[in-house]
Amino acid sequence: MLDGEHDLIANMSNLVSLIFNSDQNINGTTYYRLKNGELILGPFQGKPACVHIP
Repeated sequence: MLDGEHDLIANMSNLVSLIFNSDQNINGTTYYRLKNGELILGPFQGKPACVHIP
C-alpha cells in the first residue's frame, strides 16, 4: 500500500485507515504532529479528536 508513494500525509492517512479497520476493539487511530510546542491533529480514523493539545 505504501510502496512507491512518497507523500508523507498520504502514507500516514492510509496507515491509520489500515490500523483502524483491522481491529474492531479500538476506538480510533490518530497521528499528532508536534508544531510550535503543541500537538496538532494529523490524519486520523475514528471519533472526532482534539485538534490542539498544549
